[in-house]
Amino acid sequence: MKTVEKGWEEFWHRWKRGRWEPETHDLLRAVLTPGDWFVDIGAWIGPVSLWALDLGAKVIAIEPDPVALVELHRRLPAEAEIWEGAVATHSGTVTIQPHSSQFGDSMTKVCDDGLTVDCWTLPDILGGRRPSLAVMDVEGYELTLLPTVAPYLASLGTVLQVALHTELPDPEWFDGYGTVDMPESAREGNNPVGRSLAVVALP
Repeated sequence: MKTVEKGWEEFWHRWKRGRWEPETHDLLRAVLTPGDWFVDIGAWIGPVSLWALDLGAKVIAIEPDPVALVELHRRLPAEAEIWEGAVATHSGTVTIQPHSSQFGDSMTKVCDDGLTVDCWTLPDILGGRRPSLAVMDVEGYELTLLPTVAPYLASLGTVLQVALHTELPDPEWFDGYGTVDMPESAREGNNPVGRSLAVVALP
């Protein structure tokens, strides 16, 4: 079986060649300016956070996977703020499971049982800070978070991109946003490898 470290190595080669989520990179370049706050919900090993740092943004990266956190700490500089846990509907603890037999890949998710990790609500993490952009990629848990997280970020004037993994979210969860670009389905058979399938909500 391929090791998680080998998977990371292959991913970073693809990332450096610009073959991973180019539309996410374009969104960051369109929204972020130096000094803006950026929040990465489900940061994994840091590819989106690194883009934000390159643009001069102040980064809050949130990731519960203990193996991915090793690489995240290795990749992000000291000025990035890393929260070792998950965003949830409450502050306390949740349980997470890897997609396969090992932690560290990009598909670890919050489940009913598994490894117990810390969690916080997004307002607790932000502590009054108003990010210009939030990117959420939480492997299906977005349908639990969005009813509270989307209206909260809309009230802050934060652009929100949400990666989709199971079902389309309820459009009413994005009340408060001016424009919401939502695909026709959460899983499209022709979705190219390396491209995200996401909702983008603009104030």
